[in-house]
Amino acid sequence: MLLFAYILYHTDTDLKIEYFYLNNENFHEVLIFTSGSDIIYNNGLCIFMCRYQIEKQRRYVLKNRKIYIICLVILMIFSGTSCSKKKENKLIDTIKGYKGYIRTIEEEEYRLYEYLVGRDIHNEVSEEELRQQVENYANEINAIFYLGNQLGLCEPYSYELLQIRMEQENDIRRIKKENGEAIYGLEKFNIETYFQYVVDNTEIKIVDYLLQNVDETIENDAEHFYKQHRSLFTTRESVTYEQIINGDRTEKIADRDELNFMGKSDMSLADFLETSNIGGHMYLKSENEEKSYTILDIEYSELDFDENKTFVINHYIRAELYPELIKTVAKNNPIELKLNE
Repeated sequence: MLLFAYILYHTDTDLKIEYFYLNNENFHEVLIFTSGSDIIYNNGLCIFMCRYQIEKQRRYVLKNRKIYIICLVILMIFSGTSCSKKKENKLIDTIKGYKGYIRTIEEEEYRLYEYLVGRDIHNEVSEEELRQQVENYANEINAIFYLGNQLGLCEPYSYELLQIRMEQENDIRRIKKENGEAIYGLEKFNIETYFQYVVDNTEIKIVDYLLQNVDETIENDAEHFYKQHRSLFTTRESVTYEQIINGDRTEKIADRDELNFMGKSDMSLADFLETSNIGGHMYLKSENEEKSYTILDIEYSELDFDENKTFVINHYIRAELYPELIKTVAKNNPIELKLNE
C-alpha cells in the first residue's frame, strides 16, 4: 500500500509531514521525523523509511517552501504484532465467541459420566483425579450439545430429556420388532448406550456442518496441517508379502491396483495387507487348506494436496479443528456441579 506525505516544514533537526492513504483521503495524520529516524510507530502502522538525512533532504526543499510529495512503503501491523492478522472463517469466529452458557449437572447425571470415564481408566487413580477427569468429560459433553443446539442441529440438552427420548426410541424399536420391520443397531437402549448413540450422532452432524462451510481460510489451514503432518497422508503403493498355502511358499508383490481389487475379491487378505506393518502375520485354516501370510516390505507414496483436497480437509476438521472448537466452547461455557456431598 502507498502513502503520500506532504512536507509541511523542516529545520536542521526535524521534518514535519502530513500523510494520508490513497484509498481514504479523509484519514490523515501529522508526524515529526527526527534526523536519523528509521521506524515510526503510529496508530498500528509501522512505516519503514530510508534513513532520513536532513542535510540531503534540504537540497530538494525550495526556498519558497513548496510542498513536495514523497512515497512511503508501509507495513500494516494488527494487534500489536509485526504480522498481518490471520483471516478467520466467520462461522469459526462465531463459534469461538459463544460464551456465558452455564448448565448445572446434578447427582444422577454426574454418576453416568463417572461410570463412563471410570470404564476407560485402567490404572489406579485417586478420588480427586477421578473427579477432575469426570468434570472435564462433563464439560466436553456440555460443549458438544451446546454447540449442536447453537448450530440448529439438535434440541437443547438435559439429562431428563435424554431419558424421555430414550424411552421414546425404545418404544419405536419395540413396535418395529412386533411388526416384523428391520431394526438397525440395538433392539433396546439403556441409558449408557443411548447416551453414546446421541453423542456420536451429534458429533457427526457438527463435523458435517463444518464441512459444508469450508472456505478459503479453512482450506489454507488444512493445507498447513497437511504440510505439518505429511506422514498422515500417505498411501500404500505396494506390499511385498510371503504366502504359504499347504506348505507351498510364494513371494508376491501387490501394487495399488491389486490391493484395490482384493478389497472386492478377498476382503480378509486385503484388510491384512492394507493395515498390518512389516512382519505382520495372518494365519487362516479351512477344511481343505492352511494359509499363512507375512508382510516383508511396504512402499508408500505421498498424497498430493490438490488432488486429495477433500480428503485432507475432512481429516483436518475431524482431527484438529473440531476438537479445538469443542475445547474452546467448553472453556467459555463451564458447567456447575450440584452434588449430594
